[in-house]
Amino acid sequence: MGSIIRLFKETAFEMLTALETITNVCLKYKDEIVKERPKWTEQYFNDFLLTIQNAFKQYLGIDNAKELRAATKALYGIIKPAKEDISKFNTQIKEDFDGDKSTRDEYLNTLGFKSYFTGASNGNQGDLILLVTQFAKNITTPIETNLTTEGMSPDLITRIKSYAATLSAANVTQETAKKIKPTISDASITELNKIYKEGIKICKITRGLYKGDKAKQDLFSYAKTVAAMTNGVETTVAAAAKTIEQTTVPAK
Repeated sequence: MGSIIRLFKETAFEMLTALETITNVCLKYKDEIVKERPKWTEQYFNDFLLTIQNAFKQYLGIDNAKELRAATKALYGIIKPAKEDISKFNTQIKEDFDGDKSTRDEYLNTLGFKSYFTGASNGNQGDLILLVTQFAKNITTPIETNLTTEGMSPDLITRIKSYAATLSAANVTQETAKKIKPTISDASITELNKIYKEGIKICKITRGLYKGDKAKQDLFSYAKTVAAMTNGVETTVAAAAKTIEQTTVPAK
């Protein structure tokens, strides 16, 4: 007998985190949703939320799920601004030192850009971590002074240095969690599939309730929520929900 087929393509951790986010959004709009789906009460969403949260430990073997989710949010939340800042740095150093290519190349090599910039720019999380770590470790006061003398903002340099600690700490937390339980049993996959199917049902029906309101529909999109997490989108679905909640007149 073959192994159970997993219905979701993301990692189990990403799937559960995305559904946890969407379920919290559902709770924000529970009064609107229950009018169209009477059985989808606050208790229903709270029960599903508890099922998701218990699954982190029960099926993934993660005891510190809360800490891991916080670390992952920090990691995903910093990817986009970090990518933007290293791109700004790369462009400016190449232009500022266009007349002194030996110094330019020395700095790019010393600060990790030669080895990791392409991968980091293309979304490789490991390369981004290695780049900012090497940057923070190797940038010296003379190099920094030379860069700012040529016109680079000291704030840009400071931001890139600051990313190293956050990215490294969050990544270590993630990698440690992965090693706790590297394989998931067929029985666990079966249960995770059930959670996924229930979550996708919620997403599809709730999106349908807000037909014509794309902004709200996006809040209940599984694909967009996963993308927001894994691509480091600055405005997360949860943040978007808060924004809409502040600007929308509640339904009577």
